[in-house]
Amino acid sequence: ERCINCTRCIRVCEEVAKAPQLQQVQRGERTYIDVFPGMELDHPYSMCTADVCPVGALTTRDFRFKCRAWFTHGTQSVCAECSRGCSVRVDAYRNAVQRVVPRANPGVNQFWACDAGRLAYHAYEEGRLESARVLGRAASPAEALDALSRGLAALPAEARVLVVLSPTMTLEDAWAAVSLFRRRPGIVRFAIGGRAPGFQDDILIRADKSPNRAGVTLALETLGATPVSLDAALAGGPNAVVVFGDDHAATDALVAAMGKAQVCAAFVPRDGALAASGGVVLPVLSPYETEGTWINESGVLQRVRAAVTPPGDARPTPAWLAALAALLDDASVPATPAAAFAQAAAAVPALSGLAFDGIGPHGIALK
Repeated sequence: ERCINCTRCIRVCEEVAKAPQLQQVQRGERTYIDVFPGMELDHPYSMCTADVCPVGALTTRDFRFKCRAWFTHGTQSVCAECSRGCSVRVDAYRNAVQRVVPRANPGVNQFWACDAGRLAYHAYEEGRLESARVLGRAASPAEALDALSRGLAALPAEARVLVVLSPTMTLEDAWAAVSLFRRRPGIVRFAIGGRAPGFQDDILIRADKSPNRAGVTLALETLGATPVSLDAALAGGPNAVVVFGDDHAATDALVAAMGKAQVCAAFVPRDGALAASGGVVLPVLSPYETEGTWINESGVLQRVRAAVTPPGDARPTPAWLAALAALLDDASVPATPAAAFAQAAAAVPALSGLAFDGIGPHGIALK
């Protein structure tokens, strides 16, 4: 009864999503909006129709009746579901994400966001890792860090060390990880894991399902570490395996390698196969709790901001790594995202002169 037949939803389907699934039915005062016979409103951008509805006749099932919109607190951030890096606003209430909606960014996603990016936050609503583990048992952060530092310090000089970075990590996370492990004894090899390629269209969705592959690669190249393929790095069986993130398509291969390694560690946000693989497990943040920067496939640097606070002992990756480095007598690893960005800005010409808190809502094009 709210619809005023403005046809904005029809135009979004036709002009933006390239999927004409809505039409006007009847004439005059009996006109109403409906799907074409035998069709459903199920294209990848269907929730955009609710964004443009001026009267609230269209709402999303995901947010409907959850809470009043004016109860939520919106945080400007970035979508983590593909290399497009759409600018989004994360609305939270009572320290829980309630919805994710697009925000305007002419150089990245204009005014739109796909349904997959909007709904991705549900993956972090359950199964969060809230405490550290050592050999499958809950441990305090100090105990876990001590166990990992002793394991790394005991590795022989000829040990093969594999560090698997996630392209969902922020630039600052990757910078701290590479800064620490590139100076460790042994033959240290870095690999970039991540999700398997997926669906792509010519609107927003990209096949690379990683938001910061460019940023992680930049950190590696700047710090003089050449990434290798994960298959090559796993060949021969590394003596130590350190994995960041739990969004790797090769999770089974990583679990197998960790089971055979002398030292293994996983920095993960959720409980799962990697967290159950033994060794030392340290809880890190989800994309909705993280502060940092991502660089999308077009070279646009954008700020990722925390919309909710993390559960339990979960900490930012640089905080874990700085504490670990202190136990290994290495004081050069930054402890905060801002400190890591400052180090990167001093070393990367494209970032020179940029301030961590000075990145605007539209990001900065580095290319």
